[in-house]
Parts: sequence; C-alpha cells; structure tokens
Amino acid sequence: MTEVGKLSQLRRLGILKLRKEDGKSLCLSLKKLTNLRALSLTSIEEEEPIDLQHLSSPPLWIQRLYLRGRLETLPHWIPSLHGLVRLFLKWSRMKDDPLVLLEKLPNLVDLELLEVFEGDTLRFRTGGFKRLKLLGLDQFSELRCVEVEKGAMPCVEKLIIQRSESLKKLPVGIEHLTKLKMLEFVDMPEELIETLRSDEKGSDYLKVAHIPEVYFTYWREGVWEVNSLECLLEGENSPRPSIPLRRPMMKFQTHWK
Repeated sequence: MTEVGKLSQLRRLGILKLRKEDGKSLCLSLKKLTNLRALSLTSIEEEEPIDLQHLSSPPLWIQRLYLRGRLETLPHWIPSLHGLVRLFLKWSRMKDDPLVLLEKLPNLVDLELLEVFEGDTLRFRTGGFKRLKLLGLDQFSELRCVEVEKGAMPCVEKLIIQRSESLKKLPVGIEHLTKLKMLEFVDMPEELIETLRSDEKGSDYLKVAHIPEVYFTYWREGVWEVNSLECLLEGENSPRPSIPLRRPMMKFQTHWK
C-alpha cells in the first residue's frame, strides 16, 4: 500500500481485496494523493472491515467515492469532502444513522446505500442534502420507517427503495419531495403497495399523486417485471409497455470512472 502514495498525479484509484490490517498504510498513501478525483475500495469479503479512521487529511478534491466493506462507523473525514458528487456505500452495516453526517455534504447529487444501516428508522432532516437528485436505499433489513422532514432533499428527482422486507409503509413526509419525478419500489412487501390503493380507507395515494412515475418491480420467473402505479389502480398486472423488463438500478457498481 505504501507504493500507492508515490503516484502523486493519480486521479482515479480502485483497490480490491482489502484487509483491515491494510488500513493504516492505505491511509498514509491516500493522504499524499492530492489530485485524486475518484476512489473505489472493496474489502476481501463482505464481513471484512475497511479501516479508514487513520486518514487525518483526505484528498479534498474527491468527487466520487465507492466503499464496499464493513465500516462500523462512518469515516470522520467524509463530511469534509465538499466536492463529493457521488457516494456509494455497500456492506457498511453501521449501528448509527449515517445520514446525520452525510446530509451536510453540500454538493452531493447521487447517494446509493446498500446494507449500510442496521437501525429501524432513517430520518432525512430539514435542510439536509440540498443538491441531492438521486437516492437509492437497498437491503435495509431492519428498516421499518423512513421519515422525510419538510425542507429535506429539496432537489431530489429519483428515489429507489428495494429489498427492505421490514419496510411496509410509505416514507413519512414523501409529499414534501415536490420535485420527485420517479419513485420505484423493487422487491418490496405487498403491504406497502396496498397502502397506495386509492379505494382503500386511509390510502396513501394522495401523498404520491404529484409524482409522474411510480413503479413496482419484482423478480419473477427469471425476469424483472415492472408495473406502474397507474396500472395498479386500473387493476392491471401487465408490465408497463414502454419500458422493457430490466434489472434494478442499485446493481453492484463496476463502472465508476
């Protein structure tokens, strides 16, 4: 890892099969890469921690950051990355809500989180994520409630929630996301869909009525079946005709430059 620090002009760096014991030397090298714009780190296995707490002075020009591995806690230096545009976290499994720190990133546009948080409530607070346009939440196994306060994520246009089996109700306050253009649920509980039926007492339909595109995607018989809320309300079960069967957006990222 120490040799990496000699590549002072490096702009993109990707490292695979990281072990926890690599953390200290990796951090010493990253400190020297002042021209770095994109960083992708992947642990040797899903349960292996990535130790990034030794990084006292991160490359402040980083725009894209991809971390795949146990973090336990969010690296303390991430909120200082004021130029960060895209953040992808996978397998982090943090005990504390990471949004408390992430919401302060002033230029973050794309945030994708997969198996990141083990708590039961995610709260998007007023004034947070001022420039965010895409939010993806995937495999939050214990998540039961998502709360969106008025004034949070004022620019978000696309929200994708998938494979979070304990989340059986619509995000509270989703009606505050007035610029939302697309909402998609992938392999989510049927109970959540039922809350959107306009003929049901206590339906949440009006809370998403302002969103032009609302979809429900399921893996069935070897293909992705995509249904629109419009079809659901019409009592139809066929996939939306204008969109082919496809994979969900929160697939493991391989192209990151």
